[in-house]
Amino acid sequence: MPSVDELIETVREEIRRGDVLAAWDTASERIEAGEKSHELLYWGVLALARAGATEQALAHYAPLAEALKGDVPRKLRIRIGSLFARLQKDRALTGPAAERAERLARAARAYEDVFTLDPDPFPGVNASTLWLLAGERDHARSIASRVLALCATQQPSEAEDAYYLRASEAEAALALGDRDAAAAALARAASSVGRDYAALAGTRKQLRLLCSAEGVDTSLLAPLATPSVVYYLAPAGAASLPPERERALRGRVDRALAERRVGFVFGSLSAGAEIVFAEAALEKGLELKVILPFETEEYRQLMVAPYGGEWLARFDRCLAAATPPVHFATTDSFLGDNGLFLYASRMAMGLALTKANTLDTEARLFAVREELAEGEGHRFVDHEAGFWTGCGFPADTVDELPPPPPGAPEPLRREAPQRSGGRVVKSMLFGDVKGFSKLREAQLPIFAREILGTFSRVLESFGPRVPVKNTWGDALYVVAEDAVTGADCALSLQEAIATLRPESHGLPAHLGLRLGGHTGPVFPIDDPVLGYRSYMGVHVSRTARIEPITPVGSVYVTEAFAAALALDRAGRFSTEYVGHIPAAKDWGKLRVYVLRRAPVAAALTA
Repeated sequence: MPSVDELIETVREEIRRGDVLAAWDTASERIEAGEKSHELLYWGVLALARAGATEQALAHYAPLAEALKGDVPRKLRIRIGSLFARLQKDRALTGPAAERAERLARAARAYEDVFTLDPDPFPGVNASTLWLLAGERDHARSIASRVLALCATQQPSEAEDAYYLRASEAEAALALGDRDAAAAALARAASSVGRDYAALAGTRKQLRLLCSAEGVDTSLLAPLATPSVVYYLAPAGAASLPPERERALRGRVDRALAERRVGFVFGSLSAGAEIVFAEAALEKGLELKVILPFETEEYRQLMVAPYGGEWLARFDRCLAAATPPVHFATTDSFLGDNGLFLYASRMAMGLALTKANTLDTEARLFAVREELAEGEGHRFVDHEAGFWTGCGFPADTVDELPPPPPGAPEPLRREAPQRSGGRVVKSMLFGDVKGFSKLREAQLPIFAREILGTFSRVLESFGPRVPVKNTWGDALYVVAEDAVTGADCALSLQEAIATLRPESHGLPAHLGLRLGGHTGPVFPIDDPVLGYRSYMGVHVSRTARIEPITPVGSVYVTEAFAAALALDRAGRFSTEYVGHIPAAKDWGKLRVYVLRRAPVAAALTA
């Protein structure tokens, strides 16, 4: 077992590269086992904050607040106090527009309290910026002047401290209207940050707020740009890649990765161009995240083995070097269901977009296409590239491959028509009503009329977008056509129950609904008992295992559901990471998110 110091460094490294969910999982596992280190908890809660999981971070902050009453080293004391202020800032920026100025002032005051107790540029400059955003310009600039004076007296010995000192200097200069000094300080900050991409992202997000309030062009922030994220797509099969053609492709991939300053790549590992992409990324030291449509060994045999042992060896090396975990559309068999490729592709897109959002950078598609006549060949890449760009995201065609020679192994057609009765991707909800089992007999007809009646009215409003709805007792099962519909339906159900006031109908006031949601491939069936179309499969069972661990009044969803929502360009919903937690009935651990409606965006005014 690693020491606490070693574990802290692991968590910090995961945060630096933007893998904030893994950072929280690493920290929380040890904390749940009884570890009392306040520093480990600090870095774990910071990871949650950087994941956008503000409420979850606040829920875990209490032991840190208690620690501040005792003897805590100065540097950790500043960090803990600043973390609380940061969480208040995040609440302000995502909360109701009408309350924003008041909430920003509250966060500014929290930062200023830390600065007053322990004069340090970091809490000081944050207090300055938030006071400015709250409309208190004179006070903000007074603090900024003090921060600049403090920066001039410090000589940090560590690169991380040097970065935050120069970033604070730049932010204070910007608050005072000195753009030239801010630009010079940002250049010095960028030269000392190394590969701490999360630090760059945090500074960019903060300074973008300040630039917006002060009318400053955000091109000033260019020195702090973080590496971009890429999802790569290519035709399956290696028949179009004889050695000289593969070398040409590899050269184009290398140039594209360099020109777009790529740091993180997502994709599958079929023989041919996809493995070439993965190898190029790994040789450059980039982070590779692998998404497979079905279980690994069957994938190897269907998508790699037909092209020979060398491609199998290359597949194995790439998979071993990829950053865990490997994501699967299903860990079960292929069964001829081409829809699994589509599901895996959309999951990869959502994961790439989530990573890009965490690092305040761009997500882009790299595509290798085929030189085929209209109506010929495999069009999976074209289809998915069209979906990506249709969502408004940028894409590059890296290369076009010639058609395979006659007699070459025929790759599996990922876009082939779905087999009759094969799995299709749906979004599912399971729910139950807490307190139902304690209802008296006389209350059951009231429950059916009021609670189930409310369910019915909400579900009917979605029409054919919710093709399956069923209840038994207090249980609720819903199938929606897509994640956006599923999210809207789940939250509409919770909102309707929240306004019902059960006690006014003769029911206990503590009745409450909990809902779990998941998106995945399921079998359509004509249920011979119920007499209508329904869906079944492992992913239905997975959905059912989320509901029992969900708090009353909430909606918990899986990572696959959250990834699907990331593709909603309208941004109507937000998902906040809860943790890697055990599902019900020994189903194993799942990464779970709490689902909410996204706050209405509002411009910051100074």
